[in-house]
Amino acid sequence: MNVDFFRSAYCLMWRCLQALAFLCTAYFTGAVWYNGEASAVQLSNECIVLSDASAKVGQGSVQPISASEPTINKTLIRSLVVWIGAHTEYDVSDILSNPPSISFCQQGSRIRYEGKDMVVDERLRAAYDMKQRRIHLVMPWSASIIEDQSTLLHELIHDVQFSNRRWSCANEPEWEAYHLQEIWLLERGAKPDFNWSEIYFLSKCFNDIHP
Repeated sequence: MNVDFFRSAYCLMWRCLQALAFLCTAYFTGAVWYNGEASAVQLSNECIVLSDASAKVGQGSVQPISASEPTINKTLIRSLVVWIGAHTEYDVSDILSNPPSISFCQQGSRIRYEGKDMVVDERLRAAYDMKQRRIHLVMPWSASIIEDQSTLLHELIHDVQFSNRRWSCANEPEWEAYHLQEIWLLERGAKPDFNWSEIYFLSKCFNDIHP
């Protein structure tokens, strides 16, 4: 067998590993495809939310889509952004003056995310749409539950991250976002149970995986 054969076999094996990494990311994040196309690059395995209607940050709170949906006091959003600024070197002044919009959605909904169709998977809890600067929260969600607050914090971290610097890919900020979310939960006596092996692969750029 010659060198070219081994080189070809090695490249084929590496491409298979890349495909496996992509499929694992899709599984862990709950990504769903339509018409054979990936619906989006998942930014958070806590949720992918897509809703045609959105709840906007308005007079001191996020306005719900219907009476049955939760509200988010603007004070909570501000306090979370201030916390992010105090625990990172990011400039949060623009986010404080102009926070992202927030919407709610139900599991099983088909929604638009980053310009493409996606279904809200049962494993997902929230997502950040960078193109629209919109945070999607999957119901049930309550501002009185620490873990739900941390889900909102995670997506606000993404807004701060993308507002402050460029990233190699959309997945790359996840490691930092989960790390900060863990610190926030620990400070409040909660015990996060993140799977750091999954998060490591989730935060990798596909072009990082190469011979």
